[in-house]
Amino acid sequence: MTNVPKDAVCGGLGPGDDVTAELIELQESGSRHTGLIQVTNHLPYSCKLYGPADVRTDGTGGSYTKLTTGVLGDLRFITTRERSMVINPGEPLYHAVSWVSASPAGTDADCTSGSRLVLARNEGKLYLSVPVKDGRFCASSGSGSPQVMLGAQLSVKDQARAQLQSLPTG
Repeated sequence: MTNVPKDAVCGGLGPGDDVTAELIELQESGSRHTGLIQVTNHLPYSCKLYGPADVRTDGTGGSYTKLTTGVLGDLRFITTRERSMVINPGEPLYHAVSWVSASPAGTDADCTSGSRLVLARNEGKLYLSVPVKDGRFCASSGSGSPQVMLGAQLSVKDQARAQLQSLPTG
């Protein structure tokens, strides 16, 4: 294969969307939403994903609003290019994700609205966006607490599902 970038980082490498995201297995229980974000590489070669738990939502004028993000489970995010995770062509990765669409305190002060969840990866070179039905992201337990909980990227769907077990119940 010709023109394959050496040490390719996902994002802006090919025509159109070289890496895409889809929200799957979404479940709703009251105001709690849980699911998996499936990330798929559509390039004919492998590329790298890295970055902290950085979740945003769409705002006015095409801008993104950063959401306060917590981490599900005890796995850490790979935050440097040197230690990045390789995503092979056609092989998906999964992020567990959860948010609350109503403030437990009954106030909208700690809520942000939008129609999409956006994972910012690779130092802003890649934005993985998925539509959400109830696009309100509220602090889970008061001001400053996470509006979205995100699990580290995993190649096994069942392992990503297991990250949702660390969510508080009730």
